[in-house]
Amino acid sequence: MRQGPLLTVLLLAAVLLLAATMSRAAPPRPHALPPEAVAEEFIKGLSARVTLTPEETAAVRSILVDQVKKRQELFRSRVAEKSGAAGLLALRDGLRALQREADAKLAAVLPPVKMAAVRHYMAERRQEARARLAAARPQG
Repeated sequence: MRQGPLLTVLLLAAVLLLAATMSRAAPPRPHALPPEAVAEEFIKGLSARVTLTPEETAAVRSILVDQVKKRQELFRSRVAEKSGAAGLLALRDGLRALQREADAKLAAVLPPVKMAAVRHYMAERRQEARARLAAARPQG
């Protein structure tokens, strides 16, 4: 009679152990998209709003890939520091500086009308990101 509950407990332990080892064996998920993929996604969305020449597209792509690489490196370095609120403020300031740098580079290769479309599209993407963050936050 005692074998039934003991066998059940052993079977449950084996299943839990197997599940734990399988979850550890899963490949790690990348935390960030490759810079080229981020740039292509941005250009695809931007192309629905403004027509870029092939030269403008190449220049924008190059600027965006460079900016995304810098943003990812800045984020990695700031997260590695684990410096609390001061680190988050420094990250925010660094990201803002990178955005100003990218804006200046984009303004140098795009006419004002197209640059206005770029700024408008960036604002739309920021709003969408904020909405996704707000929806993901637990209510309470």
